[in-house]
Amino acid sequence: MNRSLLRWGFLLFLFSLITGFAIPSLKSPRLGLSAHTIAVVSSLIVIAVGVIWDSLKLESSTKRFLKWLWVVVGYGNWLGTLLAAIFGGSQLMPISGSNVTPTPAQEMIVTTVIIAVSVLSLAAVLVVLWGLRGNLRGDSSN
Repeated sequence: MNRSLLRWGFLLFLFSLITGFAIPSLKSPRLGLSAHTIAVVSSLIVIAVGVIWDSLKLESSTKRFLKWLWVVVGYGNWLGTLLAAIFGGSQLMPISGSNVTPTPAQEMIVTTVIIAVSVLSLAAVLVVLWGLRGNLRGDSSN
């Protein structure tokens, strides 16, 4: 178990609760709800990775990289969506966005964060799957 990931996960869960309280005051409340939900789900994933930590067959440097990768993915996903809610929308989220159009700079920020987090999420999942390959020594379960 990785207690650091558990702490990061529960802190993100706290941020999800705070985001929930802020939903009515955001330019795009629907994106605010998305940010709240994404933070809940992301926090649970970070916590789950912390729980399975000892089952990952990875080098210590890869594990260190993976830990920070999941923290960046979890918080980045929440932050990108929250910024879209604050700015009033994003071209990447036309269904959830409001009729308010963000400035080009705001749009670029949200787009950059969301695309980066999407790529990093894929990498994080692949590293976990790689770490879960085969059996651990002395572990007869699959």
